[in-house]
Amino acid sequence: MKVLAQFLLAISLLSAFSVNQSTDFDFDEQKIQQVSSVEISSLVKKLIEAESLPKIQSIIAENQQLVSTELIAAILQAKEIDPLTNLPKKTEAINRALLGLAQRVNHRKGLAVAINNLGFIYTDLKKYDLAIEYHNYCVPILTKLGDKIWLSKTHRLLGRVYYIQRNYFAAQNQYALNLALAKEIGNPYYLALAYLSLGTAYEENGLFNEAIQEYNKSLAISQTVTNPPPDGNLPSLIGSALLRSGRAYLGSSQLDKAIKSYQQNVDHWRQIPESPDQLSSALNSLGYASFEAKLYQQAIEASTKSREIAEKSNAIAKARKNELLALSSRVIALAHSAMGNHAEAIKTIAEAKQFAPKANLKDTLRIVYRVEGIVYEAAKQPELARVAFEKAIELTEQQQAHVTVALENGPSSMGYPSSSYSRMIALMVSQKRPNEALRYSEMLKSRALFNLLTNPQNKDTGLISTENLKERQQLTAQILKLEMEISKQQFAKLPDIAVIAQLQSRLDESTESLKNLLKKIDQQQLNTSQNSLKSTNLTKQDLKKSLRNDQTALLQFAIGEEQTFLFVATKSADEVNLQAYTLNLNQDQIASKVKNFRNLITGQNQTDELGIAARDLHNKLLDAAQSQLKNKSELIIVPDGPLWELPFQALKTPENRYLIEQAAISYIPSFSILQIESARLPNPAFDLLAFGNPSLAKRKSQTASNVLMGQPLEDLPDASKLVNDIRRFYHSKTSRVLTGPMATEESFKSLAAKYRIIHLAAHGFFNDKDPMGSGIVLAQPGVRMPGQTQAGQDGFLQAREIIRIKLKAEMVVLSACESGRGQMRSGEGIVGLPWAIFVAGCPTTVVSQWEVDSKGTADLMSSMYSHLNQNNKQTNKAEALQKAAISMLKSPNRDFHHPFYWAGFILFGKTN
Repeated sequence: MKVLAQFLLAISLLSAFSVNQSTDFDFDEQKIQQVSSVEISSLVKKLIEAESLPKIQSIIAENQQLVSTELIAAILQAKEIDPLTNLPKKTEAINRALLGLAQRVNHRKGLAVAINNLGFIYTDLKKYDLAIEYHNYCVPILTKLGDKIWLSKTHRLLGRVYYIQRNYFAAQNQYALNLALAKEIGNPYYLALAYLSLGTAYEENGLFNEAIQEYNKSLAISQTVTNPPPDGNLPSLIGSALLRSGRAYLGSSQLDKAIKSYQQNVDHWRQIPESPDQLSSALNSLGYASFEAKLYQQAIEASTKSREIAEKSNAIAKARKNELLALSSRVIALAHSAMGNHAEAIKTIAEAKQFAPKANLKDTLRIVYRVEGIVYEAAKQPELARVAFEKAIELTEQQQAHVTVALENGPSSMGYPSSSYSRMIALMVSQKRPNEALRYSEMLKSRALFNLLTNPQNKDTGLISTENLKERQQLTAQILKLEMEISKQQFAKLPDIAVIAQLQSRLDESTESLKNLLKKIDQQQLNTSQNSLKSTNLTKQDLKKSLRNDQTALLQFAIGEEQTFLFVATKSADEVNLQAYTLNLNQDQIASKVKNFRNLITGQNQTDELGIAARDLHNKLLDAAQSQLKNKSELIIVPDGPLWELPFQALKTPENRYLIEQAAISYIPSFSILQIESARLPNPAFDLLAFGNPSLAKRKSQTASNVLMGQPLEDLPDASKLVNDIRRFYHSKTSRVLTGPMATEESFKSLAAKYRIIHLAAHGFFNDKDPMGSGIVLAQPGVRMPGQTQAGQDGFLQAREIIRIKLKAEMVVLSACESGRGQMRSGEGIVGLPWAIFVAGCPTTVVSQWEVDSKGTADLMSSMYSHLNQNNKQTNKAEALQKAAISMLKSPNRDFHHPFYWAGFILFGKTN
């Protein structure tokens, strides 16, 4: 019915459009039209000033003769209908009138603009599902109209909704569509705005360098704009670009550049006297950057000026004023605390605590509690510090509980504020409470993954059940349909009051149903999050279950603001020993050392420099726990931040041996995840499914251009040999090998759920801006009869597609380049192919960390399968990979002794 209704609506709109195009006017009619234009302008003015919908209806009833496409065009030209630049409450009535009038005269653009504006208003009212439904409804209408300006704006508005919801990767996708259209439009203002919007999504996703590039483009273009469009605000655009540049520079630890951007922002707003809010905010940002740069007096001066402006201005709304006062006071408190003025710091943060609740923003209150913890910690009052950090963490968890995972994009980073957690970890370690410190470290890791694994019935839709998701979609679509029909009836020539009342009753019922459903979903998400939190409180009994024997050690890293912490759990005589070690390394230092080490390996460095770097990293990361790790033959590692990029197996022990020679190594997202995986017992029908050297047809599609980044691909004959070689370890009746043109994406999707071991020997690709777009290159479907090839099978098996497959495999091996790489998302760990396979149902993945050598990879994988199935009995998977690496180290081919050939592959997940 919905399709039919849309078809009939489209026919009626097209008919009206053709009629309008064919209309001619003679001289006298044109004179009448000119007179009508004056009347229409007067009418539009009255409609906008009316503000209430009943009054607008009354005015229209008195001017029926002026209801026309010209009236709609005149309303569209009025700036007062735009809720983006006017108060949404004041613009709602006129946009509802526009919706009814546009339907009456079949004006498609008027319809789309009204619905888009109402979508913005719903965003302002925090009715995000309705806002998304409204904006999405406009996309096909505007596409058919060819109105690129409004289509671009629609994608930007959709991005805004996702951004507010903290679904930053969905926002990034919408902003990218907005940018592509802005480039086609060619208006410099819209282009600058598009670059700015995309930059904000990159920044929140932790892609600071990419964000800076977009902000710089936005700033350069906006500074050349001399004639902004009617809906534009050039000072705000320039100020936002400077502000966000400062934030991105701060996020990437480029403090000098951050201060410079913030100072430029201050200078910018000083030239606009009627902007006290923006000037106060700019000064406070400058103050915070100065604090981070340890310019404490400068920080106090800037934030004190910010506070003075906010206090004195009558132009700043009360809630916003309290927010500015709270944030400026928090910077002043931080600076005083760093200078040792503890009494002044405590006094100032107490003032901030008075302002924060009045701002009615949990983010502001959370920030103030975090700073209170820092202030009390510096003043040697650890218990008060703990209370403050606990409150900050509690607020963070409340916010986190209501963020839904969008599976096509993976978990959002959600701008996850980890500072309070890392401070609490440091505090608990200093008080020799490793169990509590570990709990807070666990809270920071893999929350979305944990929620998905413990709620498998919701795997296809994130954390919302399929039933609830379907009901939500139906209700939002129904509300839009009813609101359109009510508006149409209200502005008909002869409104039918009875029909309107009936429609309104149905609308009220649907609105109430949606409200109750969203409450139910919200509570379900809260319950899921609370259950997740309970599971992060690991007891020694929990840890004991994960320790296979006395030779196993669990290692977890937690990178703090100034130090890094290493938790090690081992057992002896059935007793668990949990220790926390403090490492004098911060994130920047670790990132630099890891990057240098990887470059030496991937560059196949043959000098002593590689050995020195390998020993240095072992010394700085593991030597503190050397006595506890002595004689351990299995290490299960939970990395953090840049440590996800580190091949621990290639580190060198004090005895100058590679760590892989001492222990089998595997990687997991968290100890809690290991507990869940231990309970998962896949039981598929067949043994081995292997794909090797898929045919590489010339790929000219936009998808190919996007995923391959212009890189040429070559055949992989070693991959064909490999998959046929490993088949000998499995029964011919329970194994299947597909190579060349048979190794298609369609085949993988139809067969993968039936096999215990899955091996893909093919080209891989990693997308650092969109890690769920990373994947494996399989053969493209051949030319077939219509209906034989499924839609969307382009030969690129991406992470966002894998996650939708219900895998029952116990292990997936991706002997492809960079298949193990992903993007670090704060509060989630690494996101990419292994993450997607984990969610899809497979507990173990073997993946590569860099662009591997084809021949070396074939030898390593063949050796791994040989050890895995030795004596017709499966052994520990991590041990099989370890033995394969040691075989490479002892290979007659001395080239294979270099860690480039054997250290690139890691085991992610469960080992046995």
